[in-house]
Amino acid sequence: MGQEIDRKQAEALRGFLSERRGEWLALTRRIVEIESPSGDEEGSRAVVGLLAEVARGIEGVANVERLKSENYGEHLRLRAFNDAGGEGSLLIVGHTDTVHPRGSLRERPWREEGGRIYGPGIFDMKANCSLVILALRA
Repeated sequence: MGQEIDRKQAEALRGFLSERRGEWLALTRRIVEIESPSGDEEGSRAVVGLLAEVARGIEGVANVERLKSENYGEHLRLRAFNDAGGEGSLLIVGHTDTVHPRGSLRERPWREEGGRIYGPGIFDMKANCSLVILALRA
């Protein structure tokens, strides 16, 4: 019986993620198309602002904090499902800056090809930041 419940939950999760693939790709593209090289305060604030805006619309997200980082930009802290931050809390760490200087997007624009997506910072780690948002929704 336990395996059947796990299988049903896994299928429900798979369906949820499949239904939202386009939404995830759209958010990922928006993040990638905001150039945010390391130390670029404007780019950092823009990416964090977008992620904060999207996170505020997720049921279960109790708190969204934009934390200033002098000479860098901003960090984002979300509290979800356990707003007290007590037992059962989960810490997910990521970053929104890239090694790519401004202008890289012109040379390497967003593209989807052969079931893969490409763009500056896509793998490290902008796609993962949008994936966290999708996971919170799930």
